[in-house]
Parts: sequence; structure tokens; C-alpha cells
Amino acid sequence: MINQILPYTYEHIVFSKADFPFGTFIIPDSATLPHWHNHTEIVYAKNGSIDVYINGTTYTCEENEILLVPGNSLHSIIPKSPAIYAAIVIGDELLKELQKDIHFSAIVKPIADGFFFSPCHLTAQDAVHPSLVKNLKNIIRESATHLPHRELFIKLELCQFFASLARYNPALFSTAETLSTSHTTNMKLAIEYLTDHYSEKITIRTMTELMNMSEQHFSRLFKTYTGKTFVEYLTLYRLECANKLLLKSNLPITQIPELTGFCNPNYFSRVYKNYYGHSPSQSRK
Repeated sequence: MINQILPYTYEHIVFSKADFPFGTFIIPDSATLPHWHNHTEIVYAKNGSIDVYINGTTYTCEENEILLVPGNSLHSIIPKSPAIYAAIVIGDELLKELQKDIHFSAIVKPIADGFFFSPCHLTAQDAVHPSLVKNLKNIIRESATHLPHRELFIKLELCQFFASLARYNPALFSTAETLSTSHTTNMKLAIEYLTDHYSEKITIRTMTELMNMSEQHFSRLFKTYTGKTFVEYLTLYRLECANKLLLKSNLPITQIPELTGFCNPNYFSRVYKNYYGHSPSQSRK
């Protein structure tokens, strides 16, 4: 059972070191719901199988496969089976720093200048795949240490990763596109609206009027972009908000359903237990 939902909507990432805007996040059996940020991200399926949704396209990553996620893309990750995956986030400031190297500039300039590429899915069928996996494993290992010069070792691995990618997949670095399509923009607006109004009564009709779309068109787009139906996503978002209140506040449990958009306390308890595997009161304890 997936037992956690990770960040949603626009994600303002605060890196642990201001002078090294980089982060490696190891995520076990958890769904990362739709969000976006202005950093480039590498998703690496350590084991198991995951579906990655990027700007309305679904990519299935099996064990050891890699997906390069362009900055400002609306993306989410949903395990298809018990899975552990790594999200390696490369801050735009780090890319700009690497761009100062004249030999590396041609590779990262389009990314650092605010353009993005079509997502790049790399599998065992690609000749460069073993080399890239080695780079990522080294990055993950270095990220978990506090050894001297850790940042330099990570930079070296990143340089080798992108240089290998550019050598064996040059088309990736020659097809820069302009930013988000209208559909992606609309879905970002829809998710922001849900984030701001989840405690209120929201229906598909609310969303279709807001987006000026038909119900069928909105429902199809939402599922395509997020991997969830509108009702599934809204319920999961409300559950996560309710779980945070249970764990981090002293509010009476009886108040939490109303505060998080669940109109019926019995329904809330049933859905909560079905998803988390235990009752709200057990979480509070």
C-alpha cells in the first residue's frame, strides 16, 4: 500500500546548502502528486516499477531506468508496485555555475536559460545507459555521506552524466522548446485551485466552469496529467491535509473532517482507514 503523498503544486525547494543547490531524495513506496519547480530533475527507479506523468504524457520506468524531467514541467510519480525511486534535483543556479565552463556551456545553456527539452527516458536498450546508472549511483552514495569534497564529487558525476548524454543523444540538446502548452498551464491552474480551496465543496462542475472546458474534456485531461481522476486526487489531497493536522496539531479529531473538506465524519474515518491502514485516532496516538 502506498502510505504517503509527497509535495504537490508549485514546489519551492529549499536546498540544505545555499552554495550548493542540489538535492537527492530517496522515496520508498510513495506517490509524489502533481507539482512543478524551475529545476531540472532526474528520476531513477532503484527497484520496482513507477509511472511518471510529465505534462500530460505517461512514462513507465522499470528498475534501473532513468527519466530526465525538464524544469517547470508539471509532473507526478506513482508506483505501480512496491518501488523505491530517487528524485535527483539539480538547482538552476548550479546549472548556471556549471555553464561557466566553456566546454560544458553548450550542453547546459538551453536548460539554464529557461528552455526545456522533451523528457528523456533511458533504458537498458540505450548504449549509454550503464554509464549513466553508474553516475547516478555514485551521486546517490555521495549525497548520503558527509565526506570532504562531497559537492565536488557530485559535480564531477553530473558533468559526466550530461556529457555522456550529449554525446550519445545529441538530439536532446538541439530540440529546445518554449515553455508550457495551454493544457499544461490549465492543469497547473486547476491544481493550484484545489490546493487553495480543498476545504470547500468542489465538484467537477466547479472546475469545468473555472477552466471553461466540458466535463468530459476536463476529466480526460486531469487523468492524463496526474494519473488520478479528479475525485481520487481531491480525496488524496484532503487525506494528506487531514493526516498533517492529526500528527501536528491538537485539534479535536471531530473537527478535522470539516476543516479538510470531508462533509461526513464517518465517511472520513472509513476512507482514512482504507488508505492508511488504521483509524484517525490511532494516528493521533
